[in-house]
Amino acid sequence: MGIERIFSSHLVTTYCMETGCLSFGMSFEVGDNSKKFLIAGDALNNHHVAFRHPEWMGGLDQDPKLAAQTRQFLLQKLTSEYMGLVGFNLPNGSIGKVENTSGGYEFMEL
Repeated sequence: MGIERIFSSHLVTTYCMETGCLSFGMSFEVGDNSKKFLIAGDALNNHHVAFRHPEWMGGLDQDPKLAAQTRQFLLQKLTSEYMGLVGFNLPNGSIGKVENTSGGYEFMEL
């Protein structure tokens, strides 16, 4: 099990969990190589826990192990490719960047 890339064009890439592609289980990468954003659905919905400890399994996840794997994949992608993030339930408009810190990841609003 893991993350599956289900669609790709020069401006949009869609990722979903292999166990099912409900709209809230999908993330969309939009833009081009010079400026990209990830629209992250429910995978990164709590900046207190999901960013500090993406490996933790939560009670709200349908498949906790796969959800933790998904969070780690997306956060690593966001930081390694310097992508912007559009999320839901994140502070101050839910638009920002992710930084890799000594205590995990941190959401930095734009």
